Amino acid sequence: MIEPRPEAAAPPGWAAAVLRILVAARDRETIAGDLIEEYREVILPRLGPAGARRWYGRQVLSLVSSARLGLVLGVVLALGAAAGDVLLPLANGGTGGSDDPAPIAVVLLGLWGAAGYLAWQKTGRLAAAARAGAIVALLSMALTMLAFFVIDNLFLDLVSRQPEKIWLLRHSRYPGMRATLNAAHARGVLFVLPLLTLAGAVCGATGGVAGKLAEMARLRWRAPR
Repeated sequence: MIEPRPEAAAPPGWAAAVLRILVAARDRETIAGDLIEEYREVILPRLGPAGARRWYGRQVLSLVSSARLGLVLGVVLALGAAAGDVLLPLANGGTGGSDDPAPIAVVLLGLWGAAGYLAWQKTGRLAAAARAGAIVALLSMALTMLAFFVIDNLFLDLVSRQPEKIWLLRHSRYPGMRATLNAAHARGVLFVLPLLTLAGAVCGATGGVAGKLAEMARLRWRAPR
């Protein structure tokens, strides 16, 4: 029997990093030990390096809770909002460009669907997949909205120069920029956030359906003919 190369015996680095960051500290060491033992002694000889690394990645991702994934995604989006609305305009002398939100929206929908896919793999239930997508959407968007609220109030002079904010003030019934922006944030929490949570549930359910169809196709492929 050919022994795997030493570098092949190591799990993928990104998966090990995810395990350290996103899995609860009380479970991390035990889970990591059990996973690496099964990876090296059972999965690697059976599937080979490439298949074993894919297996390890799927196992790690299935351990990440929807709440943690949503919080991490929300923090990333909040940092992006701070960079786009504060750091870049300051670096450019107070002028900032408005990026096309469509690519970000596509990525978010994909991540909400991926959360549902992982939940379905873990539970085999479409309801759990929809719930996972909703949780990730709710937490990530709530943190993002909170970040924009803080930015707009702390850096009011800076964000007031943005064309979309000027347009909003001109078409608002409120007397000033701060009141206009805070009213918009309130509407976002009351109306937009529930809709985005529903969209997350739909994406999660879609991810669960995709996982179920993939599993059915895999079983059909392996069935004796």
